[in-house]
Amino acid sequence: MKKKTAVLFLFLSFFAADAAALQSIENDYLAINVDDQSGYDFAFDMGTSAANTPANGRLLYNYVGAWTVPAPTSKMVVKVDNTPIDVFDIVSGTKIGTLENFGSYIRGRKRFLNAIDLEIQWYLAVNPATGSGEDTMMMKFIAENISASPRYFALRLEWDTKVLGQDGTNISVDNGFSVVFNNTVWRKSAGNIPENWWDYDIAPPGTPNLVGRGYLKNNPYGEPATEPDMFEVADWNRVNGAAQWTTAGAGLVGEYNDSAVVLWFTDGVGGDQNSPGTLIPSGQSITWVVYYGINQEEMLTTPTVTMT
Repeated sequence: MKKKTAVLFLFLSFFAADAAALQSIENDYLAINVDDQSGYDFAFDMGTSAANTPANGRLLYNYVGAWTVPAPTSKMVVKVDNTPIDVFDIVSGTKIGTLENFGSYIRGRKRFLNAIDLEIQWYLAVNPATGSGEDTMMMKFIAENISASPRYFALRLEWDTKVLGQDGTNISVDNGFSVVFNNTVWRKSAGNIPENWWDYDIAPPGTPNLVGRGYLKNNPYGEPATEPDMFEVADWNRVNGAAQWTTAGAGLVGEYNDSAVVLWFTDGVGGDQNSPGTLIPSGQSITWVVYYGINQEEMLTTPTVTMT
């Protein structure tokens, strides 16, 4: 059973506690929650909105609806000059202001080592496959070098996938439904990063009730996705070896078949988890864009199981 905890608050109790700590955006398809919890910065989750069918369906762990406190389980880790830093850790870096809700997106900002300002934005975006319906979360990361010297910077994003009640989510890639798991890794240096990945709640060959879809390249209808240097389908908290960058704990006892996808952005040309990152000149910035949401396209094949 997954060893993760989170406290849930109703809409009114959220306002009574700290109105700046929790922010949510929602439409007819999705809702995204972002929170500065006690002990955590920028925890976030996502699921279907109350207006969607199925209503309030999980796409990230612990989501139960808009304006509820998310669990800090979709981990964000950065490296500044090869020093790993957990973005969620409130003692790592300095938060710049509070979470801001602009209606169309939520923004949070943090400064690391007095060298890098990282801005994170959460949007409701149109589906990159269909161009219709804001049924997809776009996350944008902007890293700016505010120091007088060039700085190396790298980012690791781990989404803790849980579709409806399925914590060991079935995950496939590139429009197919062959299930991949057991820490399968794709590398930009090998030219094999998938175009997209799918997760769904019912194990093949059953018919899924909800299908999520992430996009790793391109987007003809919006800002292009930034191709990661590495992509992994993993058990949560069992991320590939040194790619944990020392900030994630060792695998937990019994923590098997507990799904996540992991995207590394290192040097932009296929460097692996040991790369110090991209060298950002003083006063300049780099932006990464990623997508994950509801799959609205017709399923292309009948799901089958392939052990890989």
